[in-house]
Amino acid sequence: IYGFCHNTDLRQMMKTPLRRGYIAEQIRRLDAVFVPQAAQAEGVERIYGMETDKIHMSGTGYNQEIFYHKEYSPRRDGVLRLAYAGKIAEKKGVMSLIRCLSRLPYERESLVLCLAGGAGNEEEYREIQHLAEEAPYEVEFLGKLPQRELAKVYNESDIFVLPSFFDGLPLTVIEALACGDKVVVTDFPGIRDWLGKEAPGAPVLYVSMPRMRHTDEVVPESLEAFERELAAKIKECAELPVAGRTDITHLSWKNICERILEIS
Repeated sequence: IYGFCHNTDLRQMMKTPLRRGYIAEQIRRLDAVFVPQAAQAEGVERIYGMETDKIHMSGTGYNQEIFYHKEYSPRRDGVLRLAYAGKIAEKKGVMSLIRCLSRLPYERESLVLCLAGGAGNEEEYREIQHLAEEAPYEVEFLGKLPQRELAKVYNESDIFVLPSFFDGLPLTVIEALACGDKVVVTDFPGIRDWLGKEAPGAPVLYVSMPRMRHTDEVVPESLEAFERELAAKIKECAELPVAGRTDITHLSWKNICERILEIS
């Protein structure tokens, strides 16, 4: 019996004491645990007490039959299109993303931010909508999208932005790269090393993590610096030339599954 860690379980074990010892005991009884990358391997060993030789890094995979760069040209009307995909929530950095727009130097009609995903909390979602109404650029709320529709959003965008405060190895970054986007992402533990190895030369810029407390709660005083750097990296990314597409087909689910079967 194999377990798969995608980082959220580590977060909950650190935040929630409910039957923590019992859960760790059962995890240790698994034959093996697969993790996306080194940061989660360390977490599984430390938090669950899992033996090192039972922890295997499998990376993360994407559906290459859906997420790929289309041959047709996306809309090219002089508008810089930013995309985000995930839960529409403060801890995913969505509020910071919207606030950082006021630090960008473009004309009002020359930038659009598209947010794909559902609400994490209805009250927080309304707060985010209100924040978007006051933004200097258009912010589109696309809601939850089927994968093929999400792939279309990636293909019509220039930059994928993931300013989350807590994540493992986000699949959305891989999907966006596969669709030809440039990427701005928070510098989570391990992500820079992993992408450097698996997608060398990919057009990815990293934003320094804000100061954190209690695993996934940002220190409010550090948000201004985070949002300033986020805006600067978006501007820098917009100016990056697109010199060919990054080949990440080896990260397809088919190849990941073959790797898992070899280990198991």
